[in-house]
Amino acid sequence: MTTVNGATSATNVYEGINQRYADQRTVQAQSEDNQMFMSLLIAQLKNQDPTSPTDTNAFMQQISSMSMVEGITNLNTEMKNLSGTMLTSQTALQASSMVGRSIYIEQGNAPIGINGAKDWAEGKMVLPEDTENLTLKVYHPDGSLLGEAEYGKQEAGDVPFVWQSPVDYVYTDELEDPAKPHDPEANPYKKQPVNPDQPYDEQTNPWAMKARFAPGEYRFSAEIQLGDGSRKVVPVEIKMPVNSVSVGAGGTSLEYNTPSGTYKQTDVKEISV
Repeated sequence: MTTVNGATSATNVYEGINQRYADQRTVQAQSEDNQMFMSLLIAQLKNQDPTSPTDTNAFMQQISSMSMVEGITNLNTEMKNLSGTMLTSQTALQASSMVGRSIYIEQGNAPIGINGAKDWAEGKMVLPEDTENLTLKVYHPDGSLLGEAEYGKQEAGDVPFVWQSPVDYVYTDELEDPAKPHDPEANPYKKQPVNPDQPYDEQTNPWAMKARFAPGEYRFSAEIQLGDGSRKVVPVEIKMPVNSVSVGAGGTSLEYNTPSGTYKQTDVKEISV
């Protein structure tokens, strides 16, 4: 397995061996054909009628035909090799240009804060028709419904969305007034600065913040409301960063490696920056 400009080539070694032996068989067959032609030509010369020898022009024409056929065969072989090399190089170049870009995959699951993914999810809801109301639902990694957002009336097409866990202050175990019971409004817990060993400073040591929901793989689902009041689930496409690209066997196909897994070219709905 080799790496070219961040793109991994996973060419099947058995396919390479088979191709090498196939080329050898082709060369061997061409050599046998040439030997057979020469044997027939020599036999023709040995058994020619002394009173009517072979015409020189016909003899040279036969040799010329053999050379032409051999030349065309060699040319076809060279063009095949050149075409294969150019196709592989073009695929590798395309693969290297994809690293660092993003692709849209039609799925609802999106890793957030794990496997190198960002701390938010980005995607779009694909509406096949107009709707009276579009709803996006977000599910926690444990499968429970986390929340939903209403987008109102929308026309057919793509509706983008970005979801990020709300953030909260990091609190200490010390109350503002230790002599009184805890009260979220009147007597909350004290906030903690980024560096708890140093006093709070707006510039150098601000209040520490953390995401309200833990990193994990969240699921997104979208529904539209039809004119008769019924609801219909519509596709959701998640935007995934491309970490690396694998070149498949033969150098003609690509597989995109993302924080959510590996996807084939046929799985990609759109390529983005």
